[in-house]
Amino acid sequence: MKSAPRFFNKRKREKIEAALHLAQAKTAIRIVPAVATSSSPYQRAEDILALILGLIFALLTFALIPKQSDELGAWGGWSITSTLLVTLGALLVGSFIALTLARHTPTLKRLFTSITQTNMATQTAAGNLLNSLRLHPEQICPEVDEDTDASEQQATDGQEVPAYMFLIYISLFEKNVLIQSDPDTAALLGPDAMQQLADQLAEGLRSDSPTEILIDIINAAADLLEIISPEQNPSDNNMPAASLLLVN
Repeated sequence: MKSAPRFFNKRKREKIEAALHLAQAKTAIRIVPAVATSSSPYQRAEDILALILGLIFALLTFALIPKQSDELGAWGGWSITSTLLVTLGALLVGSFIALTLARHTPTLKRLFTSITQTNMATQTAAGNLLNSLRLHPEQICPEVDEDTDASEQQATDGQEVPAYMFLIYISLFEKNVLIQSDPDTAALLGPDAMQQLADQLAEGLRSDSPTEILIDIINAAADLLEIISPEQNPSDNNMPAASLLLVN
C-alpha cells in the first residue's frame, strides 16, 4: 500500500490543486480534499498478531528444546529454568517480529481488522479533521516555500477562510471515502447528494486514474455548492491558495 504522499505525488498534487483553485472560485464554501495513509494505528490488530506469532515461536522452541531424561544415569537435556527462559525469549522475539511485520505490511494488519473497525476509524478521523480545520483553518494553507518573499507571505497571512467547509476524505489503508461538511451545508445539500459523490469517488478510485476522478468529484461538488452558496466576487476571493491535505 502506498502512503498518501506517494499515492498523490507532487505532479499529481499540483494538477489537483490547479483544478481545485478553479472550482473554488464558484462557491463561498471551502472545498477541502484530504488523503490519509491510515485513519488509525489499529494497535489491537498489531497486539493480536504479536500474540499469535509469539505463541507460535514459543511453542516451536519449547518442542525443539531437548528435555531432561527420567532414565537412571542420563544427564542430557536442558534444565527447566533454561527451558523456560529460552521459551520466554522466543515469545518476545516472535512478538517483536510480528509487530514489525504488521507496521510495514498493511495487508497483514488488515487480516486482523474488521470492516466495522475500519468504517468507524474513517468516520472518526474525518470528523476530527473537519472539526480541527474549522477551529484552525490555517491548516488548510499549504506550507510556505522557502523562496516565498515577504510580500507574498503577508498576503497569505491576511487571507480568510470561511467557517463553511466541504471535506472530501480518502483513507488509503481502509480503502474508504467519506464526505462531510458543516451542519448548515449538510442540511442544504442533503445526505443523498453527499453519499452519491462519495460512491462515485470510491468507484473511481478502483480505476487507474485516481487523480482525474478526484478532480471530477471536486468539480461536481463545486457545482452543487455553487447552487446553495455561490461566490459573489470570484476575482476578489480572499481564500488561501487551494491545497490537497496529506494526512500521514
